[in-house]
Amino acid sequence: LARRVYGRMGQPARRLLLSSTFARDAAMRWYNGSSLGWSTKARLAIGLVSRALPV
Repeated sequence: LARRVYGRMGQPARRLLLSSTFARDAAMRWYNGSSLGWSTKARLAIGLVSRALPV
């Protein structure tokens, strides 16, 4: 996870974590060992893609 967030391609992930309470909550749940459901993963993926696209 750290490589994805802090690596050279991590800008969209950082934007998502800064702007989304949902993403931060999901990250904390995952970090604590909970598995994330498909709907949560899909919502995170959509958020990540939206942060990667130019505005």
